[in-house]
Amino acid sequence: MNISTEMQVSDDEARRRAKRRERNRVAAAKCRQRRQDQIEELQHRVDALTRTGQELRSSLHSLDLERARLESLVEEHKVS
Repeated sequence: MNISTEMQVSDDEARRRAKRRERNRVAAAKCRQRRQDQIEELQHRVDALTRTGQELRSSLHSLDLERARLESLVEEHKVS
């Protein structure tokens, strides 16, 4: 190989490396964006499930109060 050929090879190699770095940079950005999107989606699910849990606890409390009221009525009728 002469100097011109060696320079051409190193230029070609430099271009290939630059292209590979650019592809890797784009792929890494896409990966980070997908991960961020996934985190946001999971956070929305956590928020929705938290709200559902709170609503269910509230319903349970109301039902417990209603059950106690009805049991009290049943006891009143047993006594009379």
